[in-house]
Amino acid sequence: MVDVVATSALPLLSEPQIDVVVQRYLREMARFEKTAAVVADRLRRELRAEGHLRYLLSFRAKHPDDLREKLRRKSDERDGKYTFEALSHEIGEVVTDLAGCRVVVYTVPDEERVSALVRKIFTLPDRLDAKPPSIRRPSGYQATHTLVLAPEVHDDTSIRGTICEVQVATVAAHLFNELEHDITYKKLGHPATQAEQRLLISVERACKLADHLVEQLLDERARGKAHLTGIADAAELRLALERATARPLNGDFARLFTMLDTVVDPLTPAGLEQLGKPTEILARGQAEALRFGVAADDVIAYVLGILPEYQAEFVLIAAHWRGPKTALRRAIQSAVGPAQRMEQTTGSDDDAVEP
Repeated sequence: MVDVVATSALPLLSEPQIDVVVQRYLREMARFEKTAAVVADRLRRELRAEGHLRYLLSFRAKHPDDLREKLRRKSDERDGKYTFEALSHEIGEVVTDLAGCRVVVYTVPDEERVSALVRKIFTLPDRLDAKPPSIRRPSGYQATHTLVLAPEVHDDTSIRGTICEVQVATVAAHLFNELEHDITYKKLGHPATQAEQRLLISVERACKLADHLVEQLLDERARGKAHLTGIADAAELRLALERATARPLNGDFARLFTMLDTVVDPLTPAGLEQLGKPTEILARGQAEALRFGVAADDVIAYVLGILPEYQAEFVLIAAHWRGPKTALRRAIQSAVGPAQRMEQTTGSDDDAVEP
């Protein structure tokens, strides 16, 4: 019984066997370097085509010393895959991160988008034991790992079928992952002390908070950019005002766009806010319409609500409208009074046909 226990406690790989595997890897290392470079080049081109993503891309072949340490650890853990026979047959089928590519992004949604892109553009190994795409370890390590096959390269079959591991993580997660890897995985010469472990947990919490705050910040930036982007036509004007009032609006938005585009520079959602809250403008305009006995849709109410500030401009614009008098034009005429009727400016064109 003692001999059985002693035998089961032995490492799966001996040091001489590990030496043989590492030496063989050194002879094949160029293949994994090229695989990582080809995968990174293809991924870089696809990420550029996405246009809106911010990312850092790096690639490498595993350092022989790192491979040696991994083989020792897997041997001590008695990982059933890490046998000398399997490693001698095809090392890249066992150690699947010999070629590696890493993409660091700003936010978790970007991590998900890039990982989906990786699965879309590369062929995945047909392996039942392939690693799951998302890695969440009890230690706090967080990233998305995907095993892919090197893409076909013209007139080069040397890397065909070689596996590359693509890692995608946020900036904050990457910071924690590197610290966790050095302190608890490599140990940097000694196991982590209790104080180091407590600090590492604090760093993990801070990095998760940073992920959340960065996502909020970029969302706010996106909303701010949309807020400052010019309103190009009547449809965008309607959408901007409906978002501000949280309800559907009706009326002649083509005319309203022409009027606002003249008096609001630049015509943006932020520019509209300078006129006042749309709900208050509409309420004020409806009160004015009631006072003048005018039937008011939302556009008419909006115009009447801001008319005191832009009376001269709106009268002039409406005076140049061709065709029969519209409800909006009649509302403006009623509000400004008989002394400034449009007919005195342009003459009667009630019988003309609007283009």
